[in-house]
Formats: sequence, C-alpha cells, structure tokens
Amino acid sequence: MPLSDTEREITNTVVQTFLGEDKATPHKILLRRFKEPTALEHLVRTVVLAQIGNRDAYLPRVLAFHYCGDSEALSKAKNAVTVVLHVLQNLFDVSLDKDTFTPADLEQHAQKMYDSPPSLETINLGLFLVTEFANVLSTYGSAVGGPTKITSFGFNDNFVTVKSVEEAWDEHVRRQSIYVESPAQSVENMFEKETAMESRNRPDAHAGPLVLISHSSKDVELAAALIDLLKSGIGLLADQIRCTSVDGYRLPVGVNTEAKLREEVNAAAVVIGLVTPNSLSSHYVMFELGARWGANLFIAPLTAGIEAGKLRGPLSLINALSANSEAQLYQLLGDIGNHLELRPQKPESYLRNVSAVKTLADAIANATKDTPVRVAPVEEKLRVAISAEGTPPSQVLKVVANRSVEVSRVDYMTTGEATISSDDVSGQGGKFEIPINYDCVSQLWNTPRSDRNHADHSGPAKIGITISADGDTKQYIVPVQMVAMFLGSAAHRKIVGSKTFHGS
Repeated sequence: MPLSDTEREITNTVVQTFLGEDKATPHKILLRRFKEPTALEHLVRTVVLAQIGNRDAYLPRVLAFHYCGDSEALSKAKNAVTVVLHVLQNLFDVSLDKDTFTPADLEQHAQKMYDSPPSLETINLGLFLVTEFANVLSTYGSAVGGPTKITSFGFNDNFVTVKSVEEAWDEHVRRQSIYVESPAQSVENMFEKETAMESRNRPDAHAGPLVLISHSSKDVELAAALIDLLKSGIGLLADQIRCTSVDGYRLPVGVNTEAKLREEVNAAAVVIGLVTPNSLSSHYVMFELGARWGANLFIAPLTAGIEAGKLRGPLSLINALSANSEAQLYQLLGDIGNHLELRPQKPESYLRNVSAVKTLADAIANATKDTPVRVAPVEEKLRVAISAEGTPPSQVLKVVANRSVEVSRVDYMTTGEATISSDDVSGQGGKFEIPINYDCVSQLWNTPRSDRNHADHSGPAKIGITISADGDTKQYIVPVQMVAMFLGSAAHRKIVGSKTFHGS
C-alpha cells in the first residue's frame, strides 16, 4: 500500500470536505481526529494534499482523488478534468482575439459543444484540478480567501502539444505518483510545481555532468547563453553541466584535462556540439564530437553562423539544429528534455534566454557573411526582451538587449494604456533587473477597469518601460497579467508577462 490506512482516511476526509462543502479542511480538525502530524506532513511532501497557509488547512490534489479509496469521487474528478480539457482545447482553437477567460466563458462554450452540457460544478472542479497539469494554463487567478475557485485563466502556448485528453489524467497520475511509490523521490516543498520539477531534474544515479557543451573558447559568450537557456528551459543545475570555458562549469582543478574530457565526453548523457566557424577549426572540438559519434552515443549539433548543409565528415550525417532560429532552439530544449526525461518549463519563463542565444548566433552569422564591398559597418538593429521574473514581494522586470541600453521610467497602465502610476528608476547595460514597485501595482490593482475581475481585481494590464539607446528614447509596452496568489497565509499580486521587441 503506497499510503498507510491513516493517510488514506485523512486523504478521503479532505476529498469529501472539498466535494461536499467546497472548502479546505482545517489543520486542527485533522490533527484532533487522527492525531498523526507526521502523516499530514508526508501527504504534503508526496504531492497528495496541498497545504494552504502555514498549515492552516489542506486541499486535495489529483493524487488525493487517486488514492482516497472512493471510486465515485475518483470518477467524478477524472470526468471533470477530461470534460474541461475538451472544452479548453476547443476554446483554445476558436478564441483568437482573447487572452483571459473565466469559468463562465467555459460554461458558455460547453453549452455550444454538448447536447447535455456539464454543470458549472463540474467545470469548477475540472478547472481547479487542471491547474496542476503542465502545458495547459499559463496564468490563473483564484478568489482571495477562496482558493478552491479559479476566477480567471490564460492558456499556455504549449497546450497545442497535448495529444490525448482522454489519457491526460492517467499520464499525470503516473508522473506524480513517483513521490508516493518511491519515498526517496518525495519533495520537501510542493507549494509550487517548479520546486518539484527541480527535485525531479536531478537524476542522482548519473555520475558526472549530464550535459557537456563541446565548443571553441572563442565562443564563450554563446556557450554561456546556452547554459542559461538549459537551466531555465529544462531546469538543469550547475553541477549537471560541463562547459570548460565558462566560470562555474569548468573542469576541477588539478585534473588531467585531456583524460578527464575523454572520460566525460563518453559519460555525459547528452553532448551538445556548438558548431561555429571557430569550432570547425578547433582540433579539440572535432576530436570530442568525433569520439562521441564513433561511440554511437547521443549528440546534438547546434550550428551558429553556419548552414547545416555545409557540415562535412561524420557531422554531416547527424541532423543539426540552428541557433539562428528561435523555433529550432525551442525544439532543441524539447529534444534534450525528452532524452533526459525532463519536462520543459513554461515557455514564457525562458523566452529571454532563447532571444539571447539567437542574438549572439546572429552576430556570428553577420560577422561571417561575404561582404566584398563594405563602405561602413552595419550595426545590428536593437533587440530588447523584457519579462516579469520572480515571486512577490520581490519581483523584478528583467531587461536583456543586444547592446547597452538605459531604463529611466516604468509606467503601470491599464490595457487602454492609461497610466495609473509611475516609478522613476535607473538601470543600464545589456542585461539587468528593475524591481517592480508594489505600491504602483496596488494602485493599478484597485483601479476600476472594464476588464478587471470583480471577485479579486485580477486581470490584464500593461507596463510601459522607457528605454534609451544610441541617443534615442522610446517607450516599450509589455502586456501583462495581474494574478492573485498566496505565499503562506499572505495574499500577493503577481505580475506575469514578457515580450521581445525586434528591431525597435
């Protein structure tokens, strides 16, 4: 039995309270009835129950329905998730002019799809549970003081990759149940799914780095940007990556460089060959890639400034992807994630890293173009990526540009671009962060808006960032979503959103 009898009874109590009374089960009630505080802690660690506040109360997760022992409750939850995923899939396909939706939108759309439409109760249950599923929702808001109700949501772009709605529940249970079936895999804190993913992304059975980046030392900037992309995109940690030219990822001091690289190039689960004009003339890079190819081990060639058709020798036999293409960089993450059995993170969380890699790769391509007649150097157009990062109350606006820029002002605006509050700031460079001003966010949050969620004031907004570069000053406007969330027992307002400005 993956759960003890007491743990199963606790789980069923939380499930029945949720289904019957639409509320979380208080900690004190469970403690007084079952007198098993360690059982409660175990159920939270193994992703069966969600803890609200500082052990104030508990809500059921998908695994709670799976393990509660009540077949009727399990059938009800599984059906609700399947129905909601069907409706979401259809709504995603037909709603091209809207980014934020409510349960009422789902209910209305379901009425168009079904002769006997599902009840609002079914929709609310399914929507509550699919917030756990990867690649379905990018943002969602819940009623302040009532986390059992999802009040608004937006789609994750990767929703298009969901292949089978009917199998989604079983696949999710299969992935999550590892925390229950294998105690060594349990996590200490499952407040956010990202924490669990970080724990899952450490295959401790693998000796040495998981990923080795074979590259020329002359391409150190591109290699460093690729490392950032791997860390943010599929959750790799520093000790899982080897990149000999980048600080923090070098070989240990005192080792025989040639012998250690020979060992690691065959031991790594993935070798990424960063193929540039510099690496093609590097004997070490060609040796590493040739050794890997000769051993018939997985290799991922990534070109920058070189067309794949111009590769020679063994590399010409392997399908290569290009760092000069954002789409192929996304594919690279997906393919490596599949090989390592790691699920990619939300695309919006690593959009800026994709942009940074492509910008550096484009610079290599531009530098190697044949230009027989060159009157004056042509400067690459300004490219700026802006994203909201972190968790309240310490969120920041991260700015990444392909050359030095300066930020002087941040405006907090409605979707109609009416400025509600402003903040004079100071930031300069090619990559830096500006703290989000929560006084300004609060003013915008409480401003009457036509697209404001009346239950908790969440909803879409915009942030204007005034940026100067090369003597020109311009305001860059980023669409964002304001979302209600809880950290412990405290309510916060989270800003979600990002945008890349090309040639602006």
